Amino acid sequence: MKNTYLLILILSSYNLLSQTEVPIEDYQSLSAISGEKNDIYFKDVNGIFTNYLGVWSWTDGNKEIVLNLYKDENVPITYGNINFSRDQIYGYYIYKENGIELINTKSVLQELINERQDEARGGIGMIPINDGFDSSNIVAVSFADYSRRACIDGIEVPVSGSPGYWKFSDENNASVGLYAAGTIYSNCEINILYPNFPSNETIDLVKIANEAPPLD
Repeated sequence: MKNTYLLILILSSYNLLSQTEVPIEDYQSLSAISGEKNDIYFKDVNGIFTNYLGVWSWTDGNKEIVLNLYKDENVPITYGNINFSRDQIYGYYIYKENGIELINTKSVLQELINERQDEARGGIGMIPINDGFDSSNIVAVSFADYSRRACIDGIEVPVSGSPGYWKFSDENNASVGLYAAGTIYSNCEINILYPNFPSNETIDLVKIANEAPPLD
C-alpha cells in the first residue's frame, strides 16, 4: 500500500514538473479539443487576477449583494485525453433585502470545495484573460442564480446558462452582468423564489475589501 501511495506521489510530481507555464492571457487562444492545451499550466504570471479578488458590494434601495472572490491556483482540468491546469477565480455571494439574508451560497461552496474544475461551484466564478479594463474584450462570468430554480432530470437546481461579464471602470468599481439564461429544464416551470433579485441584469459593484474572508 505504501508503495502504491509513493508511486502516485511520484507520478503527480512528474506531471507537475512536465507542465509548461503559459500566461493565462493565452488561455483562449489555444484549443483543448485539438490538444494544444495538453500539459500546459495557464498561470496568472502577470498578476491580472489581483484587481478581481476580495469583497464586492452592490446596493439598490433595500437590496444588497456581496460577492466574495478567491484565487484558485494550478487547478487540474481534464477534457477527454487532454490534461492541463489553470488559475481561476471562484467564490460565493450573499443577497439581502431589508437587511434580511435570503441567499448565501457559502455553504454550497464549502460542500463542493474540492470540485475545483467548476470555477462557479459556489455560485460565481471566472477565468480572466485580461485585466478587465478593455471594453472590447470583456471577461466572461459564470453565474448560478439561486433566486430562481429550474429542473434538470427532475432535480431542482439554480438557474444557470449563458455567461455574464465583468468590466472595470477603475480598480474599485466594476459593472457585472448577472446573466444566467439558457438553462435546460425538463419537467418543471422556473420557480422564482426572490423576484426582486437582479436576475439577468447589470449591477455596479464597489470593492469594500481587498481580501475575502476565510472559507473555514
